[in-house]
Amino acid sequence: DFELTISGGSGTGEVVFSVPNDNDVLEINGNIARILGTGEVVITATKEGDNNYNSKSTTLEVAISKGSKPNVIFPDAG
Repeated sequence: DFELTISGGSGTGEVVFSVPNDNDVLEINGNIARILGTGEVVITATKEGDNNYNSKSTTLEVAISKGSKPNVIFPDAG
């Protein structure tokens, strides 16, 4: 799991992160993302409007690929 954050912008509107419902790559709960599998997915961040600012959205395409197998060496028990 990893945390999604944004920087910049004005106003007090809440930021909501989302991904398409039918993807098998990433799920989001609040601002925490969990990797489900490999592939590409578009994350949308929407900052809700307030009394002074309109709502604004931006997207980021993320590619998740399989990592290399770690080399684990245990010490001798002897």
